[in-house]
Amino acid sequence: MIAPTIRNPARNGWFRRGALLTGATLLATAAALLQGKGIVQAAGEDAPQVLSTELSQTQVVTVPKMTATFVIVGVHPIRQIAINGEAQTFTAGDTVQITKEFDFTARQTVIAVRVEDEKGNVTERNFVVYFGAAPAETNWSVQGSGELRYEVDENPTNDVGLPFTVSGIDVKGVIPASQRPDVRNTGSVNIIGTIGGASVFGGGLSQQYDKSVNKELNTILAYGGAGYRFRLSDSSDFVTNYIYSSLNVGSHDYATLNTVSGGYETRSQDSRYNRRHLFEVDATAKTFASKSQTAGTVGLLKWDYLRTTPATHSTFDSLFQAGTSTEGEKATDYTFLGGDWDWRTQWEAGFRWDIGFGYQYRNFPNDKQPIATTLGATRVDHLLRASTGFGWQWKPQWAAMLNYRYLTDLSNKSPYVRPIYGLSVVGGF
Repeated sequence: MIAPTIRNPARNGWFRRGALLTGATLLATAAALLQGKGIVQAAGEDAPQVLSTELSQTQVVTVPKMTATFVIVGVHPIRQIAINGEAQTFTAGDTVQITKEFDFTARQTVIAVRVEDEKGNVTERNFVVYFGAAPAETNWSVQGSGELRYEVDENPTNDVGLPFTVSGIDVKGVIPASQRPDVRNTGSVNIIGTIGGASVFGGGLSQQYDKSVNKELNTILAYGGAGYRFRLSDSSDFVTNYIYSSLNVGSHDYATLNTVSGGYETRSQDSRYNRRHLFEVDATAKTFASKSQTAGTVGLLKWDYLRTTPATHSTFDSLFQAGTSTEGEKATDYTFLGGDWDWRTQWEAGFRWDIGFGYQYRNFPNDKQPIATTLGATRVDHLLRASTGFGWQWKPQWAAMLNYRYLTDLSNKSPYVRPIYGLSVVGGF
């Protein structure tokens, strides 16, 4: 019998009892908290940008003197530029270039750049330069995030439930009315502590349905782990993590997962965007509580691209992934390929609007009993997601949103449709 499907309320949609990538999925939330630690202060979405072709946020130099160029790009003409408190002479315009020579014989040099345009928008940016070698980082930092969701799930079960005909098979109305819709309550929390390149993290998720008929879908997940970020250059790192996850389904133990990942991350910026690319390999070993299921594995290759707009705090995130999963039962082993594309439009505070799409192809080579053989001799799933939400942003990490997600599986064995909608509140520190 094929294990029922539980779908994660997180962005990347679907996770299956026996094919969970939950450790890596929840880690993405925690890892995102490590991004964007730059020393930049700006007022207003039209504040000018301060860029340098030679200087990074923090860097080490071995020469006592260096000539650096600053490029200031603004929406409005630049009125004033000061470097370490010294006013600079320049030709007015919305794009200005300043070149200066700096003496780096001191152990640490801080270059403070302050820019103001004619509308009063101010940007301050600090560049920290160490001569010889940078001191080891010893400061701890702790960050966290959480989310509460109250939602209506139109189709909690994974029965055949498409309200239309698939290859001559009418699958309309086969889910009992007592099982749909149902209200579910979801809470999640993630905490991460860092010191230098090292990090420790942990968190959990609880998802509970109101109707007793769906109690076997109730889920509790707990995870913890550690990682290290090896600095390769000012704009690239090698990131590695270990994650232990424990999953409880229907008020009983279901599986434990051990995940090891390694990835190469690059970062870049221009006058408009900050960009991050992460190329990663994940390997997960799964142990099931049921004696009828043998140990399983997941092998995953992924490319995660994140683009942020500093002036508005808006983001675009795309994720491409491919791999294989063994579920402890031959019929449920599958290979997969897919992607997610999500836009989040937000400001420091005010109206926020999100929209996203996702697609994943799954092939089950050992499941040779599809209900629609004209679509293939073995089971094939095409999972689709369309989601949107709007709400109010109090600050960059706090918001209340009304969300709607439409999930469907165009499968030749277990097709379904599943709208989910409700209210969520997210926050962090």
